[in-house]
Amino acid sequence: KDIIKSIEDAQLKPEVESFRVGDTVRVSAKVVEGTRERIQVFEGTVLKRQGGGQEKERCALASAAGRTAAGYVYLYPPGIPLIVPGEVVTEEAAARMEGWLEEGFTVHGLEDGNQLQVIKL
Repeated sequence: KDIIKSIEDAQLKPEVESFRVGDTVRVSAKVVEGTRERIQVFEGTVLKRQGGGQEKERCALASAAGRTAAGYVYLYPPGIPLIVPGEVVTEEAAARMEGWLEEGFTVHGLEDGNQLQVIKL
């Protein structure tokens, strides 16, 4: 695990600030048009992070609000996802899932009853 972390760290740019899903970011890109070059700035909201460098951990539903989900969570039936990977868990979503568990429904994607897998901070 330490070997992988050292390889990932070597590939990261040191000047990039940390950011999470839901943050607004500005990205500058070099654009070449024929013989002319310019810097184009794009601004937007981070919807999803994927790829290496994202360790996962378990988090109780009671403390999951504001955390980024690492996997799907769905109520079956009907099998429609409640939470998808990369989504920031809201207090309302966590409370609803806890309520369904208390009522005896099966909520797939949780571990050990009420543990949600999230991206490690």
